Amino acid sequence: MEVIDGIIADDPRIQREPAPLVGVSKLGETAVMLVVEAWVMNEHLANTRYDLNKRIKEAFDRKCIAGAVASQHIYVATPRAGSPSNP
Repeated sequence: MEVIDGIIADDPRIQREPAPLVGVSKLGETAVMLVVEAWVMNEHLANTRYDLNKRIKEAFDRKCIAGAVASQHIYVATPRAGSPSNP
């Protein structure tokens, strides 16, 4: 959260009041979902959103903070000798 707080503090487009919010919105099986809420002027909304996402991703990469990667396990069973599928 400190990484995101620092990025928000460095962006002059983000209003200081009401204070920005960074928190955990959901704990999933393979991910921790974060929420970032900040006030900006209407004309800066889209660019600020895209810039924040980009800067947060770059900062996470630099600090080796990995996102969740879904995994799938596939097990292949070998039929036993004498079973109908392996006479």
